[in-house]
Amino acid sequence: MSTGVPLLDASTDSDTPLESGFDEEFIMSQEELDDPETPHIYWEYCFFFNKKKWEKVITTSLQKKLVKWLKGLSNAGLKINKTTTKTGKVFYEIGATNELLDHWAEHNLNLNVKLKDQPRPDGKPEPMFDIYSIKYVKYEAKNVSQYRKNIHGSVFTPIDRQKIISRIMMGPKTEQCCEINFPRLVQQKIISGFWSTHDYEEFDSLIKKWSFSWKTTQPLDEVRDYFGERVAFYFAYLGYYTKWLITSSIVGFFLAIGNMSTTKNDNVFHTLWSIFIVFWITLFCEFWKRRENWLAYHFGTLNFWEEEDQRIEFEGTKRVSPITDEVELYFPPWRRRFRMIATYSVVFATMVCAAAISIGINKKKIIDNDRHKISTGENIWRGSLTGAAIFILNMLFQPIVEKLNDWENHETDSDYENALILKLFLFQIVNTFTSLFCISFINPEPAYLQSQLSALLITHQIINNFQEVGLPWIKAKVKNYLDKKKGKESISLIEMESSYTQYENTVDDYSEMMIQLGLVSLFAVGFKLAPICALANNIIEIRSDSYKLKKMKKPPPKSARNIGTWGIILEVMSYLVILSNIALLGITYDDFSRDEDSKSDLSDTQRVWLILFIEHIIIVVKIIMHAIIPDVPSTVAIKIARDTHFENLKKSGKDTENSMKYVPKLLSSRDSSSENENGNQKHYTSSSSSTSSEEED
Repeated sequence: MSTGVPLLDASTDSDTPLESGFDEEFIMSQEELDDPETPHIYWEYCFFFNKKKWEKVITTSLQKKLVKWLKGLSNAGLKINKTTTKTGKVFYEIGATNELLDHWAEHNLNLNVKLKDQPRPDGKPEPMFDIYSIKYVKYEAKNVSQYRKNIHGSVFTPIDRQKIISRIMMGPKTEQCCEINFPRLVQQKIISGFWSTHDYEEFDSLIKKWSFSWKTTQPLDEVRDYFGERVAFYFAYLGYYTKWLITSSIVGFFLAIGNMSTTKNDNVFHTLWSIFIVFWITLFCEFWKRRENWLAYHFGTLNFWEEEDQRIEFEGTKRVSPITDEVELYFPPWRRRFRMIATYSVVFATMVCAAAISIGINKKKIIDNDRHKISTGENIWRGSLTGAAIFILNMLFQPIVEKLNDWENHETDSDYENALILKLFLFQIVNTFTSLFCISFINPEPAYLQSQLSALLITHQIINNFQEVGLPWIKAKVKNYLDKKKGKESISLIEMESSYTQYENTVDDYSEMMIQLGLVSLFAVGFKLAPICALANNIIEIRSDSYKLKKMKKPPPKSARNIGTWGIILEVMSYLVILSNIALLGITYDDFSRDEDSKSDLSDTQRVWLILFIEHIIIVVKIIMHAIIPDVPSTVAIKIARDTHFENLKKSGKDTENSMKYVPKLLSSRDSSSENENGNQKHYTSSSSSTSSEEED
């Protein structure tokens, strides 16, 4: 099988326009597709164009380039299937057989694959997280019977296939790849679209276990295998956060009942709840780090470090790199810094506008000090109006910040995404929490804070769920009704999929959950039942977020070892929760007493010093807890140490029969044969351990 890509030179072609059927030699015929003897083909990518529009603007040289691309893909061993629809769209699906995947996995990418579950050599059953087990190894075709297989009988997961085929299509010619930059072709409007297609047999199987199941655990292994680590980490975080809400919901419920049942003029329930919530979020952050590292090891990405290519949208001038001596695009850092000053000035201005709107809606309470003249119904109405305004402003701001972020011209995807996260989250924090801050600290009123916080939280959840589930459902129903009314014929899956929105990243999903966590914890004293509302929402959110992926194009295949910048935001928020709740408790002390005779004799200065004293004590305790609780679980630490030990033994050639006691047989036999054939040192590679369990011990 040829893996080279001898591309055509357009300069040698005649200027004769291409005739119908010019691509027949590169695409699979219907007979080949229907032939039962044809090996199974995994269709992973598709690009298309509108034939009528394309023919109007396309030149002969661009038509020849299309031939060049198809020929290159075909010569690389990829399979191509062409579909022309009645609407004039031409789709080219790109896939590969197991034979090609085998070749690239072993010889070009050094891909890691999962081993089958194997019993221990001593015959004892394998424990939930066996420190001696090895589950990920470098792929070798001769050991294929030892690897875990998927629904199609292949050892390669959907994300593996996606990465291999993507590399063949878009990798550099120096690595015998086609070097076709499909995303840039879309950007330049040479083709209408390019995306990774769904494997509906595998996806439907996953959705049944995931979206339509009410089990407490998610099939994270299968999510990772289908969507990649970045998406899997988001759902892992969402599931873990939801489980932690159970504890806070129970405690908050009983404290709320106790607060309503007492007639005493004291702050005991508010104080207990504040102390509980600051330690709850501290423990949540610490144990999430453990879970995160467990998952990274479980997914085989603990030591992952991605050397990123330049973004497709990155613009610069060509120069010779002083490091590699190769031609590269260069954009002076000082110019980016100048642009960032301008963009953050705009972001700051929009934050001021959002804060002004939020204060304006609640002016009667915040500025006019109309403390007791606002009814409960009006409180809830104003809270709901504030929630709706927050949603509208977030929706209006997002395209603005994306344009500003594009203008900054970041070189890599991670730099671009981190800059986008910072701008979006800064705006959303100010937009969401300004009214609560003013109600809590400028003119404190517990009853109004409670109604405002509850209305904001519930409105936030209703609007987001409607946007993610309700609106797409209504659109689908309306479209089906109109299609039936017009007598339109049903369209193919590939054409339907081409109209789906691209799922680019998890930024919006994480942002929604972080804002919810802020509403639950930053002003926890105000609404003890907030965790219950969040818990009920998240149980549905897990299912709705997973189901919406069915109506979106698959995200790009990206690896990850953690939740990235969101982990830093989570840590910062845990400190803000301490400061906010202790300050809220101290500033509203007299209001909570609800008795003029029991007002504190503390002066404002004394109260500030007391707040700072308590806040510092809790921060010291938080730091001590951080030092005591290790970020890496002991089972993972032992496993990493053993992997390192085996690696060192293999490199030194000093491994003994005892040291290999618990290593799967195929590794020992493979290494022995390798040593006999080549006379070299034995080669051993293990990137990770995996278990069938979804939970950390």
